[in-house]
Parts: sequence; C-alpha cells; structure tokens
Amino acid sequence: MRRTIRTVVRLATAALVAAQLAAQQPLGATFGTLPSAASRGALLGAAGTLVARFDHDDYVGWGRTTSTPNRRVIHGVTFTSEDKDGSTQESYSVLVYGEDPLLPGFPATATPLLVVGPFQNPPRTLGPAQFQKTHLFATPLEVPADRDVFVGIQLGAAPL
Repeated sequence: MRRTIRTVVRLATAALVAAQLAAQQPLGATFGTLPSAASRGALLGAAGTLVARFDHDDYVGWGRTTSTPNRRVIHGVTFTSEDKDGSTQESYSVLVYGEDPLLPGFPATATPLLVVGPFQNPPRTLGPAQFQKTHLFATPLEVPADRDVFVGIQLGAAPL
C-alpha cells in the first residue's frame, strides 16, 4: 500500500512538473499558414503587414509572471522568413498591436504598441533563402492578459 501511494505521488509530481515545463515553451503561431518561399499571403507582391493573432483565450500561460499577474510581458519575437530570391535584399519592421476595443478579435492597427526596425535581410546568393530572426526589445513590453495580442511583420513591395 505504501509503495502504491509513493508511486501515485511521484506520478502526480511528474505530471505537474511536465505541465509547468510545457507552459514555458515558446509560443508559435502556425494556424492557417502555408509556409512557402513563394507566398506573401494576401499581400502577393504589395507592401503591407502580415499579422499573427495570439488569442488570450487560446494561449493563456505565456508571458505571465507573478510580479505582473494581470499582464503579459513580451521580451521579443522570433520568426522565420523565406525569400524566393535571396540576392534581392528586403527590409522589414516588427510591430506589436493590442486588441482594438471597438473591434474585439482585431488589431488596433492605428496605434501599434511597439514598432522596431526597419531591418534588412543579409545578402544571399541567387535562389531561395531562409532567415531565422530574433529581435529582443530594449524594454520589455507589457500588455493586458485579458486581450488578444497581434505581432506583425511589415514588408515593402517585393522587388521582383
């Protein structure tokens, strides 16, 4: 009996630790995306901003700390971009938006919370190129935990 209780306690502890570790994993937004070196989504070749939504109901544990219980703290963003022709250097900016209070579920694009950039991709040779980007913010950004957060990558017009 004593061995059974110990086993149950160990399994429960392991499950709690695993749950805590999972809550600390980086947040990814891949829903409804089609990764392709030849696609800029609905922008096609035009200038504009590609936006990922982080729904406060779907992603509840990220960015939370005990010192900021009703807020999320964002230290930076990491993303991967692909370019159909790496020899054409393109520039981009990173934007973070809060949720529009008049249009729940949509970004408040007129008032971004943060804009960093523009940055330029490093030069590559002719052909497809992939870039892994990490941008840490000089000052962490705090956002309300009960609202959606949107991260946008602003692109210029495609050179080709």
